[in-house]
Amino acid sequence: MKNPLPLALLLLPVSFPCASVSLAQEDVRWRLPEGAYASLGLGRVDRVVHSPDGTRVGLVGDWIQLNDARTGERLQRFAGNASQVLSVALSPSRVTLATGSDDGSIRLWNVRTSEAWFVLRGHTEATSLAFSPDRGRLAAGQVYRGQLAAGEVGSIRLWNLATREVLGVLEGGHSGRILAVAFSADGRMLASGGEDRTVRLWNLDTGRLEKTLDGHAAPVLAVAFSPHGQTLASRSEDHEIRLWDLDTGTHKHTLVGHPRQVLSMSFSPDGRTLASGEGSPDHSIRLWDVDTGRERAVLAGHASPVLSVAFSPDGQALTSAGRDGRVALWDINSGPGQGAAEEHLLQGVLGYIHAVAFSLDGRTLAGAKEEDILLFQVDGGRVESVLRGHRDQIHFVTYSPDGRTLASGGRDGRIRLWDVRTGEQRTALNADLHHENPLAFSPDGQTLAVGGSVPDFAIRLWDVSTRRSRSLRGHEAGVISVAFSPDGRTLASGDWDHTVLLWDVETGRLRATLEGHWERIRSVAFSPDGTTLASGSWDRTARLWDVESGRLKATLKGHRVWICSVAFSPDGSTLVSAGGDKFVNYTIQLWDVDTGAPRATLEGHRDFVFSVAFSPDGQILASGSVDGRILLWDMSPYIAPPTAVHLSTARPERTTLLDNYPNPFNPETWIPYQLQAPAHVRLGIYDLRGALVRIFDLGHRPAGRYLTPARAAWWDGRDQRGEQVAGGVYLYRLEAGSFAEAGKMVLLK
Repeated sequence: MKNPLPLALLLLPVSFPCASVSLAQEDVRWRLPEGAYASLGLGRVDRVVHSPDGTRVGLVGDWIQLNDARTGERLQRFAGNASQVLSVALSPSRVTLATGSDDGSIRLWNVRTSEAWFVLRGHTEATSLAFSPDRGRLAAGQVYRGQLAAGEVGSIRLWNLATREVLGVLEGGHSGRILAVAFSADGRMLASGGEDRTVRLWNLDTGRLEKTLDGHAAPVLAVAFSPHGQTLASRSEDHEIRLWDLDTGTHKHTLVGHPRQVLSMSFSPDGRTLASGEGSPDHSIRLWDVDTGRERAVLAGHASPVLSVAFSPDGQALTSAGRDGRVALWDINSGPGQGAAEEHLLQGVLGYIHAVAFSLDGRTLAGAKEEDILLFQVDGGRVESVLRGHRDQIHFVTYSPDGRTLASGGRDGRIRLWDVRTGEQRTALNADLHHENPLAFSPDGQTLAVGGSVPDFAIRLWDVSTRRSRSLRGHEAGVISVAFSPDGRTLASGDWDHTVLLWDVETGRLRATLEGHWERIRSVAFSPDGTTLASGSWDRTARLWDVESGRLKATLKGHRVWICSVAFSPDGSTLVSAGGDKFVNYTIQLWDVDTGAPRATLEGHRDFVFSVAFSPDGQILASGSVDGRILLWDMSPYIAPPTAVHLSTARPERTTLLDNYPNPFNPETWIPYQLQAPAHVRLGIYDLRGALVRIFDLGHRPAGRYLTPARAAWWDGRDQRGEQVAGGVYLYRLEAGSFAEAGKMVLLK
């Protein structure tokens, strides 16, 4: 029941701090495209850099972010260069961040304010950067193109940071791009590595090339001086690390042990140990004895490529950061092979997103990020929990119809079933999964269909209770999409061989073969009434089929590159298809199911959109992309909310706070409202004395009706510390722009 709050409480100034486990409002709205109101994650991490003292982790993508290496807490964020960021460096004092891009500009950022101090110009491409130990100089590797007979010739510019003038240019060395530069500890020597597979040593007192170190069989991606200047380490594009004696310029050791490409390396402060981090397949960190070149220890624990490693100033700990946004702090003195003492998820960071799925009530969104599943609270963007157990990329996630179980499948060959309430793994099914084996629950939740691959391309129907399976055979290529009809009697499957098959689930017999696509069928979906099947293909079309007759109803054309996912809105009026367009604009297309006409195009992702999913009420569309972001799109302009409270799709005539439901309640309640105009929405929960119990910053919301459980505000009866409050009467107050209104509710115990 709505009831005005006491006047003193209405006039009380209220602040809305974000809980420590939530993403700040600027996070969920960071650089949003038109039509999207939230971003769960900011994009994939292309590279990671540590500060020289190992206390800061710099993350580089379409933006740059600094995190505390020990806690994972985000400290600063930068908008990034206007073009692609090719290189990044942190000054020894951690006061300045330098970024270089393919447009030739170098930006120097004030770390404390996140503002750009100034821009250095004159480069063709700023391919590598390094600060001198005295912080007075910046070395920038670049490449000259086109006019020279030798093709591409690299040079290094030395900048005076105080005057912003070029001190000199080191040239006549590398052919091709310079991929790495590093200063010696005394600042008198510079090492560079390049595409020409060589390492070059420059005397900065004379500006002359002193030595050329040959031996690598692939481009040199990184160079590093030992702290005492006696040894140089160089890392190449293959899995090789070489150690060089700087006095003689001779090769000392080749560090052999990583089976694949090494992505990072760092010397310990005493120079006696070198740490190196690997990409696929094992994502390990190896510690090497610099004097002997022997492997000292292998640190296993990361589930994604290790992009950066750095020692603490005292050498007692090692920090490592992975592509999946996880940072680990290792106790180096705990013995060989010991695990990380601490592990954190870097705030606001995601890896590749291959799949998204809404929970039954629409309040939680599951996102498959590399080898992890993140469960997000849709309102506010908070990460509720992380499900870990897969050992390779997860390609599919799906909720059971009752919302209690989440199924996931990935490249590690296992299907894992998770208890949504506890986050614990219930069981793992050995399904011999390969690259793209899809999952789908039957409507009664008793059967899980898994697409088949080599050798027999059979679809497995698993009984969730008994863990027994039976097979459907008929495909002649790998099955990469499956979906049950709403009544559970028909299963649709699409394969690499351009066909869609319809199966009778009870008998296992093939009912129909749908032909017409000329590329692989990446996604299939039934309409809510079960009469229409949609198929999305890499032939750039989505097709609508009549399920009863198998007749093609419509071919939807508009995408210019592959379609990766299709989904019907809950009311069946709209089909969404998503994929790529021109390899530049990665689009989501909305189609009118009755006419086949395009309704809208949503743009904003920067890489392929692999998965789309509607919330249960159809008012939110989630899209997951290889760019590392899950975007939430407002569907209210296109799809009417399924509510008996108000059937009109027109904009509300006024902003209103409605009665919470249920009321009385235990343990949770929803608080609906509607907005006449877009506004920043906040909700406060108070006791009868006017003391603040809980704060919700719901963020910027477009005009519309927030009436259903998926869209209304929600309170679980807990205070700001997460503890259950006592039963009794509580007050709730909604602020939306200049609007403020309050209501009363009763919590039963």
